[in-house]
Amino acid sequence: MGSQKAQLTWLDRGGRKLGAVGDPQHLWAFFRLSPDGRKVAADVFDISTGNTDIWFYEVSTGAAERVTFEPGGEYQPVWSPDGTRLAFGSAQIRTPQLRMKSVTDHGAGESFPADGFQMPSDWTPDGRWIVYGEFGNAHAEIWAASVAQRQVMPLLQTQFDNMNPAISPTQDYLAFSTNETGRPEVYAQRLETGDSPKLSGERMQVSHEGGRIPRWSRDGKELFFLSPDDRIMATAVRPGAVFGPPTPLFRLPLSSPSMSPNSDLYDVSPDGQRFLVPIREAAGVPLQVVVNWQAEQAELKR
Repeated sequence: MGSQKAQLTWLDRGGRKLGAVGDPQHLWAFFRLSPDGRKVAADVFDISTGNTDIWFYEVSTGAAERVTFEPGGEYQPVWSPDGTRLAFGSAQIRTPQLRMKSVTDHGAGESFPADGFQMPSDWTPDGRWIVYGEFGNAHAEIWAASVAQRQVMPLLQTQFDNMNPAISPTQDYLAFSTNETGRPEVYAQRLETGDSPKLSGERMQVSHEGGRIPRWSRDGKELFFLSPDDRIMATAVRPGAVFGPPTPLFRLPLSSPSMSPNSDLYDVSPDGQRFLVPIREAAGVPLQVVVNWQAEQAELKR
């Protein structure tokens, strides 16, 4: 059997390898670069204990620091815009619930009203709201949680899919994916925040041949997503949220592990020129096939 570990690897816009971050791990289900691009927050599965915890990795040195220590699993770390806090899903008793804490706090963090399966996906640039997904048996909802008041409110209910809601750097548009048409497509819709976030106006379709896992560039001039054949696509965004035709950049390496529906599989550097991707390095043991072994055993017994 080949190695099940994967290495976080930098790729340029042509898919060429540029370097690596940290040590190989058995599972990179979700990871995010810090706002300044100096650290990676990731939920990492420990095959020896069966637990998932959040770790930090220094991009320049690969130095690792464990962040969560609770007995249950912690998932999907999302940075606050100033890089001082994390939002994450914590499964201490039952399904993951939204929590938040300082990056220097090794405790359990602060909780929000719990209802359903809560997984954070993004944080508004003004720091006031955390956007998260809440999943049921036949649907998924996008909710917003107030950081200051610990209140939650729904933004969108849609067909079940890996929505990965992503907020534009200008905080006025929300990108997400949904399979309401029968296959996942990426859309963008006007986002009004203030004291009561809501979506308004026309829902604009960004992908046209399937798409998921949207990511904005830090300057808001591009929106990236993943195509059905695992290509990183780039869409130019002109003023007024005018989306150009998607352009393929490169296909994720075949050894990049497709894990769970909530896996992210890539993140984008602050300058939009590099992509962080987990790549499973094949380290298989040669398979030996023994033929006519019955005759060989009979000969040895003589």
